[in-house]
Amino acid sequence: MIKFNVHDRFTGTVLFTAEIDCAKNASHSLKLGLAVKWAIKAGANLAGAYLAGANLADAYLADANLVNANLADANLAGANLADANLANAKLAGANLGGANLAGANLAHANLANAKCQFGVLRGLRPVIQIGPIGSESALLSAYHTDTGCHVRRGCFSGSLDDFAAAVDETHGDNACGREYRALIAFLRVWAAEQEASAAKQEAA
Repeated sequence: MIKFNVHDRFTGTVLFTAEIDCAKNASHSLKLGLAVKWAIKAGANLAGAYLAGANLADAYLADANLVNANLADANLAGANLADANLANAKLAGANLGGANLAGANLAHANLANAKCQFGVLRGLRPVIQIGPIGSESALLSAYHTDTGCHVRRGCFSGSLDDFAAAVDETHGDNACGREYRALIAFLRVWAAEQEASAAKQEAA
């Protein structure tokens, strides 16, 4: 067993010290992932934690308080994040393929370049709110109906395809445009899952 410190993403102070079972020369991502799992079992506070790059594949994180946590580039493939609070969390570049996000709070989460297009995001609520994107302060709300995914952001209200076209026209290939396109990819996966779920319910 070794001791491993997890820090606050903003201040750098130690949030908690985990006791993990791994070699001292193990990768930082492995140690960080084990520390998070230890924290969940121990009831430690993960809000605002610096967890960038953590290996949390298939981890059980249901109901976890990850408000303001930095999970950039973390491997969350197959993780159970049901009802987790990810408000304001940084998930840029994170691998969310196959993650269970049923009931998860993603308000204000940064999902730029999140790798979710190759996996299924299970159970997201029909309405989600994300933002801000880049320097734009307006939040983006997405909701799913029988006619597909619809987006509201600022004065814009329309289909996901119309929103994608508006992003191309307004932002081109600038940084904000790239963030929006990553989010659009995320929403397409989410919309497909909503449609599949609705089809199963109708067939039942």
